[in-house]
Amino acid sequence: MPKPAFLTNDPNPRESFARQDRNPDRIQSGPIWLKDPRIADIIVSALIHGDRVRACYDLFSWVVMPNHVQAVLKPHQHLPEIMRWLKAATAIRANRLLRRSGAPFWQREYYDHWVRSEKEFFSIVDYVEQNPVVAGLAASPEDWPWSSAWERRRQGPPAPQDKGGIGVVTTVVAGVLERDGNILIGRRRADQPHPLKWEFPGGKLEADESPAAALIRELREELGIESEAGPEIMRYEFAYPGKSPILLIFLSVSAWHGNIENRIFETILWEPRAALSAYDFLEGDARFLTALSAQAGGSVVRAED
Repeated sequence: MPKPAFLTNDPNPRESFARQDRNPDRIQSGPIWLKDPRIADIIVSALIHGDRVRACYDLFSWVVMPNHVQAVLKPHQHLPEIMRWLKAATAIRANRLLRRSGAPFWQREYYDHWVRSEKEFFSIVDYVEQNPVVAGLAASPEDWPWSSAWERRRQGPPAPQDKGGIGVVTTVVAGVLERDGNILIGRRRADQPHPLKWEFPGGKLEADESPAAALIRELREELGIESEAGPEIMRYEFAYPGKSPILLIFLSVSAWHGNIENRIFETILWEPRAALSAYDFLEGDARFLTALSAQAGGSVVRAED
């Protein structure tokens, strides 16, 4: 990945990065849309979603300042792809709140820096979280609501785990879309957890979300459609070896409109129920697949063009 120009052949890249990174804090003019708590919440939600749901990076620290965002992450995809998704996902929602249409929300360019040592990693994490304090916006890093420091304090200490390493339950929702007797399934990419496994579209619930609301959001992000969540089909708990249990909730999708786009999967297919058992699905979906394949006839969804 090309380095920013100010880091190329620089004998002191960390100091140069810090100098460049401090520039936005000194800017006295220009948009400060991120100062709006509603927009800052959108950014934080997207950052966490990219880590916990899309799994396109490991997120270590972040802060949303009035006119810029900083994050320390380990990418599992090409960084330009991650940035395109983050910018698009947040710009649409932010511009809607600002009642702006057709105008760019984010600056086109961004700065990135590869961390080269453990010492530098912890130094940069601390630097990022101290930004609101240095800028005079908070008395301590934990007092700034749009930061990893605040999130750690909000969550409190990790939940105790039993001897098998099983902790609290995470809820995951999946949608069953059916068209002309075929059901939509997607295959994970090779760079994602559980690579190349098949699954139903969906993802983890975010804070204060209902299963139906989470499914509608996930289908919008993964497939580019507006949908209506239908009745719940099945729910049960499942634990992958050495992992905390997850609560799986499968919902029918009663209707949708818009053209389905493959935004995150390696590929998507429409397949009849009887053919689903031939695909290498996530282990957690096996129980549901057995029940689904056993159903005789009956449509669970209708599509609207």
